[in-house]
Amino acid sequence: LHLTSVSPDNPIATELQQLARLNVSQSCVHEQPYWEIFDLDRLVALTADAEDDLEELDEESVYVIGGLTGRKDLKGKSLEQAQEVGVQRCRRLPLKKYG
Repeated sequence: LHLTSVSPDNPIATELQQLARLNVSQSCVHEQPYWEIFDLDRLVALTADAEDDLEELDEESVYVIGGLTGRKDLKGKSLEQAQEVGVQRCRRLPLKKYG
């Protein structure tokens, strides 16, 4: 599990330390966004706005769960961002199919 785009001065860093007992200086917490840390060819962005369902997992892939959720004014932003930075595989969790 890697948390990205979390700088030490970000208010969420304090919350993470308190709620999840994570040390923000640990290697799993990064200031950089995910597309600067992982190889773009390995990334799979998971977003409800993707056209295709995630049907299988690949142990070589890096699965990104976006944090831009829950607000109507941000609808589609995770997908848009992933596409803008060059993520080729965007999938949605098949919750309706298997839920």
